[in-house]
Amino acid sequence: MDRRQEKKRRRAHRKARQATHRTAETYEEAIVGLATGLDEPHPIAFLANTSGLWSALTAAPDDSDRVSPVDFVQSLIDTPARETTALLTVIRAFADDQLLRMRIDRELASRTHRLPAWLAALDEVALDRVVRQTEPFKDGDQYWFELGWPDGTALILGVLTDANWALALKDVLTLPDRVSVVEAIMAEHPDDTAGIVFEPIAPADARAQVTEAIARGDMMYPPHETDSWPQARPLLEWILRMLPEGGQGFPEYDLDEAATDEIVDRFVASPQAKGLVKTAGRTVGSLIWYAGYSDGDPLRWSPVKIEVLLTDWWHRKVMQGAADERRLPRILRAFVSWCGQEKGLPAELVAVNLAAIDTWEPAFLAAIDAPRRGIAAEMARIAAGLPMEEVDLFDDFPQDDDLEPLEEADVEGAIMGAIAGMLGGWEALVQLNAEPLPNEDLSLDEVPADIVDDVRAAAAAVDADITARALPETDELRTAARRLVHRIALGDPAAWRRKASPASTACAIAYLLYDANHLLRGRIRVKDLAASFGLKVAPPSRINTFRKAAFGLFQGDASVMTSAARQTLIDALADFGA
Repeated sequence: MDRRQEKKRRRAHRKARQATHRTAETYEEAIVGLATGLDEPHPIAFLANTSGLWSALTAAPDDSDRVSPVDFVQSLIDTPARETTALLTVIRAFADDQLLRMRIDRELASRTHRLPAWLAALDEVALDRVVRQTEPFKDGDQYWFELGWPDGTALILGVLTDANWALALKDVLTLPDRVSVVEAIMAEHPDDTAGIVFEPIAPADARAQVTEAIARGDMMYPPHETDSWPQARPLLEWILRMLPEGGQGFPEYDLDEAATDEIVDRFVASPQAKGLVKTAGRTVGSLIWYAGYSDGDPLRWSPVKIEVLLTDWWHRKVMQGAADERRLPRILRAFVSWCGQEKGLPAELVAVNLAAIDTWEPAFLAAIDAPRRGIAAEMARIAAGLPMEEVDLFDDFPQDDDLEPLEEADVEGAIMGAIAGMLGGWEALVQLNAEPLPNEDLSLDEVPADIVDDVRAAAAAVDADITARALPETDELRTAARRLVHRIALGDPAAWRRKASPASTACAIAYLLYDANHLLRGRIRVKDLAASFGLKVAPPSRINTFRKAAFGLFQGDASVMTSAARQTLIDALADFGA
């Protein structure tokens, strides 16, 4: 597709999105204009345009002022024309509502308009080839789906998943070619495509993995959008429905406490760990935790994954003393080398990863020493219960020369999303208030009988720590702690059965309680918290296991936050005009 065709397709997408805001009465005038690409020799333009239109219609919430998919289909039925017949034919393929499809079938049976050969044969389209394109560092896979018409017409859809973005769908590419053409083009540029491999994949596995990638993308906030996504979603889902079900999804990695400890122990006993400080295992535990924010593989490293770790993630997620943080690059080099050996990665690729650490180490060390500013800094200060600094968030938010400047709404949306994550989701954000927590006893409802004694003991130990600190919010913290213990017991009963000292269990719960209530960093030092339970360090593996059990995908939950902690977030929202 040349530039002119691509521009026409994008204009058609804009028209489709604009059309969804029209009232039903104006559709008769707009329908013909939506059928862009119908008379072009290749189906790509018309399919892409209709996909964008159907995506906009089906993505609108039920209470929006947009025309519903059912009303739109009715407007097509009420407007007999060649263009509406063509739109109905494609929408019938895209729609997953059987009643709607039957309604369209009844209408099409009465229509006699002459359609292009490729459209008349839409039910005969087959998937001729399904392959997966991989690269050495496994940062992302491209799934290629090749559609073939009886007359030899072909179309391919390339679906990119991003391993450093929780394996979510990142983009979709539509081309009027076959996969063999893409392979040939890459073969002509071996220097730029070294290590890229096209490998066969079972169609059922491709369906399972791409479906999972779509679902993971749906969980992201703000939603990810490109020139092609989510406009291409109906087209992609139509293709996926052609594939068999029952395939294998993405690999699942067990990053619970026991699995983390096993990896840490193997690394610490390896030659690569020789000469590291005794606390290196704790740092490696955090590096394994980091894998959960990408594809889950704790042994996979790449230059991109290293860059994100050193320039962003570590500063936002990990709390360690300055001395430990300065040791991170050295520990990371040793761990990356060991991981490369474990995975059988060629020495030259391990060297590339080590070079990435060298590249980003100065920025990491500078970030430790410099005051943190911008959005991430402000959200960290809010989480710590500290006053907000006088910072122009919109000027300080990082910009990319290749991207359009961020609008104020984009920044506010990111802040709202971060606060929603602290509370347990958007519903909790809407219901946010500063009512004090009532006095509640520990609930043992539905707690398995074999862990009841351990749960009671942990709750009592945390309660004692709260009492000893004599904080102003002591009474509310007791209730919050009891709720938190109950949530963890129900969320992952197996974690209580694993070998761990009572002190580690109680310390992990206290850590999560104080973290959720913005008491760490400012009022309670992590080192002192560990010491109060007779430990040298807070147990990262148990903390991470219990965090997942209590909060799932979120960072916290409003039900275990004191009124003071919730008031801090209410004030932050007010400062942003929310």
